[in-house]
Amino acid sequence: MAHLYRPVRSHRDDEVLQEELGRWKLFCLTVSMGGLQITWVTVMAGGSPFLLSLGLPPSLVSLVWLAGPICGAFLQPFIGYKSDACTHRWGRRKPFIIYGAVAAIAGMNLLAWTSECTRAVYYILGVDSEGTIPKILTKIAAIIWVWTINASLQPVQCGLRSLAVDSCPASQQVKTSRMASCMTLIGGVAGYACGFLKMPVPESAGWIHNAHFKGLCVIASTVLGVTVAATCAVMGDRPPMEDMQRRRGVKAVYGEIYKTARILPRRIKMVCLVQGFAWLAWFAFLYYAATYLSKLCTSHPDILGTPTNKTDESTVLYTKMGPPSTRFYNALHEESLRHGTLGVMPFSSVALITNISLPYLIQKARFLSLSRVWMGSHILTSICMFALTTVNNFIIASVCVALVGVSWGLTQWAPFAIIGSEIAASMDDAPPSPSSSRADSPLTQSRDLDVDMEKHTPNQSHIQAMTATTMGVHNIAVSMPQMIAAVLSSCIFAVSGVLHIGETDAMAWVLRLSVVAAGCAGWFTRYVD
Repeated sequence: MAHLYRPVRSHRDDEVLQEELGRWKLFCLTVSMGGLQITWVTVMAGGSPFLLSLGLPPSLVSLVWLAGPICGAFLQPFIGYKSDACTHRWGRRKPFIIYGAVAAIAGMNLLAWTSECTRAVYYILGVDSEGTIPKILTKIAAIIWVWTINASLQPVQCGLRSLAVDSCPASQQVKTSRMASCMTLIGGVAGYACGFLKMPVPESAGWIHNAHFKGLCVIASTVLGVTVAATCAVMGDRPPMEDMQRRRGVKAVYGEIYKTARILPRRIKMVCLVQGFAWLAWFAFLYYAATYLSKLCTSHPDILGTPTNKTDESTVLYTKMGPPSTRFYNALHEESLRHGTLGVMPFSSVALITNISLPYLIQKARFLSLSRVWMGSHILTSICMFALTTVNNFIIASVCVALVGVSWGLTQWAPFAIIGSEIAASMDDAPPSPSSSRADSPLTQSRDLDVDMEKHTPNQSHIQAMTATTMGVHNIAVSMPQMIAAVLSSCIFAVSGVLHIGETDAMAWVLRLSVVAAGCAGWFTRYVD
């Protein structure tokens, strides 16, 4: 028998719940999603090159990125449940959003300055920083900060998504999801644009390594802090429902999460299935697309501003930097990374345009529906990923990446719109409590309440009381496939090293995983409606 929550809500709470937000509040509610996305873009696009620059092998870097999926699969649902039951004076969502943002900002900047901090410690202790053990400890410190960042962003992401669902009625959920995805995509465009900028570094600061990544982390930290402050200052937060205020142990919490997953509405279950296959494809793309384009960029010297008749990548910056040297190759690496990031920027721009224009197209065209368009976007992703890994041209590859932005725009909007509508509909259908009923006789009140409870199924009562937990279950469906993709990527890199396959070709094989996964996602999207 399904566990039944009977939330106690006042008549005033129902009125507030059904009131739609104005444009200003809707902007403040969703603007933090843009700040969060800039942070993710900084970590995903700049994190892999940064870790490789510390000497970590590609196979180990792939395993390091297991931090995100593992935290998303196991930590975020737990945080979601605790958020549903939180009795903090700031509300249910704000404490997790604020504390998570502070920890993420600290982790990002510590990651960027890992080399300098460890060298300073070694200097104080009188240890040679170029020794084997100091280098290993530096790599371990960087891995710890990557895990810290991923763990800290989970409560921010979960809190912001849940706050959006809590604050809007069912009639406004699609609009809110579209607004949040627009902010997310704007943040992506801004993040990739900042990645192309050349950070100013004084000539006297030659001891600073990876100055470009450090500048990106400062920008991302500032934007995340400002946007989170705006959201928390303007938006209100609802107290927990009566039955959710009981403290539970870890075992009971995960048991409740499992129970919630079992009684989810059919549409939400199908969305989770589709997201599982979709994110099996997205993992490789998000973490390796920019790096893959930068590798292709080095084979096209004209992209880097040198004569086209110089085809050897070792001569790309010869005219600028002189004979090959450490400084020469560092400049080549940084220049190719900047252009690789620039190649990914149209991807976010296309996603933003898709997000703005497609809802109106769906409304005008009667034969289109959200699920059909979502299905088509997965098929487009499969085709473009196949083309991306078969061409050896930077320009054509950038076009393929840009077209994938159509699917990314829908991924940021469609699943959350469907899930949010289902949750908000169960909230709006919730029965009134006896204290909030009209002033009839006790017999009339009891009869009306029994009728309302018969219409309101146990599943609806549970889902509407467990908003953040439901979003956490969805995040498990998103995170588990990424763990599988990370392990497969690591295996591909390891095998490629044994077979002496180049790093660019190895990345191409990793990206080919997305072709089949995206095709499967498109197939199962047929059953969402």
